[in-house]
Amino acid sequence: MRRVSGTDTMFFSLETRSWHQHVGVLMVLDTSDAPEFGYDRLVALVESRIGYAPKFRWKLKEVPLNLDRPVWVDDRSFDVRRHVRRVGVPSPGGDEQVANLAGEIMSFQLDRRRPLWEAWLFEELEGQRAAVLLKYHNALLDGPGGASLGSVLTDLVADTAAATASLTRPTARRAGAEPSDLTLLAQSLLPTMRTPQRVARVTRRLLDDGWRTATALLGLESNPQHVPRTVFNGPIGARRTLAFTSIDLERLKATKAKHDVTVNDVILAMCGGAIRRYLGDRNALPEATLVAGVPVSTRAEGERAVDNQLAATIVELATDVDDPAERLAAIHTNMSAVADNEDAVDAQTIQDIGAQAPPLLLNLAIRGAQSSGLVPLMPAIMNTSITNMPGPDAPLYLAGARLDGMYASSLIVEGMGLAFTVFSHEGQVDFSVLADGDQVDDVWEIVEGLEAALAEIEPPKRGRRTKAASTRRRATSS
Repeated sequence: MRRVSGTDTMFFSLETRSWHQHVGVLMVLDTSDAPEFGYDRLVALVESRIGYAPKFRWKLKEVPLNLDRPVWVDDRSFDVRRHVRRVGVPSPGGDEQVANLAGEIMSFQLDRRRPLWEAWLFEELEGQRAAVLLKYHNALLDGPGGASLGSVLTDLVADTAAATASLTRPTARRAGAEPSDLTLLAQSLLPTMRTPQRVARVTRRLLDDGWRTATALLGLESNPQHVPRTVFNGPIGARRTLAFTSIDLERLKATKAKHDVTVNDVILAMCGGAIRRYLGDRNALPEATLVAGVPVSTRAEGERAVDNQLAATIVELATDVDDPAERLAAIHTNMSAVADNEDAVDAQTIQDIGAQAPPLLLNLAIRGAQSSGLVPLMPAIMNTSITNMPGPDAPLYLAGARLDGMYASSLIVEGMGLAFTVFSHEGQVDFSVLADGDQVDDVWEIVEGLEAALAEIEPPKRGRRTKAASTRRRATSS
């Protein structure tokens, strides 16, 4: 068995039926040159590659009474077909129907009695297309550092057999046999007896770090102002809605060159501009600037641990600035300040809390806060999250079918019902927006606002209309 890390213990302790701790990636595929693509081929691919993502064969074993951190164990009854499923997309099978189905699947927790992932094959899409939705618990990896099932399933060539043959044989990495409850209970006694000293050690660290740690966790160093509340900064529910689009990377590069900023600055300006337009149309735009949490990996280069090592930094989106070009310039200045601030993130504090405090105490504390009714009254730390992940500048294939778009979904957390995830590959940038279905009444309106925000700052007469916007209108009018 392998003890779950402190950070991942926090993920499990935070999870409720509304506050999910799973993420996802929707891969839309062009099957025109892959006539044999289908469920059986997808299952065969997963079976041949899952050894490269070992945690996807582990399941969670909790310690009785939650006296210590849970452990990972091998699932001796593991069967790929229990995890890979198929479903038909409602007619007419356009992007909006695909996104609606993906949102429904993302609205339910994963079964902790099995390895914490699912793969759904979406069939009956319009045109010669299919889609695969991978849904997995955040404790399985942290994209930039760990092996993801999505990354090991995709290839740079269409010939799946040749791609598999070229891979280095995976190193067997097992979690170990499942221990008895009595064994886990006995092993937890000594750590439980030491809990006061362990918690005191973490408390001492918090006091030693003082203001720097507090301001880092609250986002105050990069955002000295009060974070305003919006319609998507209240208590979250279980229902998720998803929308997505793709935009030519050259348009973002041209905009970057025009304003002497970075592509990431342009992405942040697009997301901030889309939110600004959405809230402005509802007379709900705060006077103060909105802020975004930008997740980062804190794993050292070359480190091969399989546990999460994540943190986040806070960035002002300058939504209080009317002029789009000035707004982009302000974001560039804000990002430069964040990059120069080496103390803005302290992920070790989060890791320590999860590692030292028994899950029993964590669960009681978190449930107590949630049931007290005080969570909605607490100051907002961020308004949204924006995760940007660069991919290869080359075609990607899954089971022989070419990837047309990869739309990832990040975590939605209590008090923040809107998350942007961005993935770039083969000369395009894929934007995905996941929202709390009760807080955001039309997530597609936010996605369409991305195009409008880019049009305000890009050089004139460049680019094309986004795929999702045009597809949505075609599907709706059918």
